[in-house]
Amino acid sequence: MQTGFMRGRAALYLVAAVLCFGWGTAHPAGEDLKGLQDTLNLLNQEQQAVYQQFQMIQQLRRSNSEPVTPPIGGGPPGNYDEMVASKRAQAERDEAYARELRDLYQRHRDIEREKQPVIEQIRRLREEKSGKTGS
Repeated sequence: MQTGFMRGRAALYLVAAVLCFGWGTAHPAGEDLKGLQDTLNLLNQEQQAVYQQFQMIQQLRRSNSEPVTPPIGGGPPGNYDEMVASKRAQAERDEAYARELRDLYQRHRDIEREKQPVIEQIRRLREEKSGKTGS
């Protein structure tokens, strides 16, 4: 499923940011701040992509929930077995969409949790920077 791929990609971004910008090392605050902002931007972009996927799956689920009806008019009635199979396939698709929506929702929340330490670090660096320029 795609969400596993995205989860791994976000972890990779975070590890890359830590390795490149060394949060625990003595880099100038401006470099750390830029690296953190870049990481935050990547997480925001991924979160937006997850949200867009969520919306698309939601729409697919809505359109899938339209009832399966036999042909209307003077034509012959549909085959009973085909109708049952069609309804079963519709229910299976609906469950698959529901699962994917739950996964995407969880991924969106996970990204939000990943963003919080980055935001806090940015806030702390900005406060340090303003403290140095204000004194």
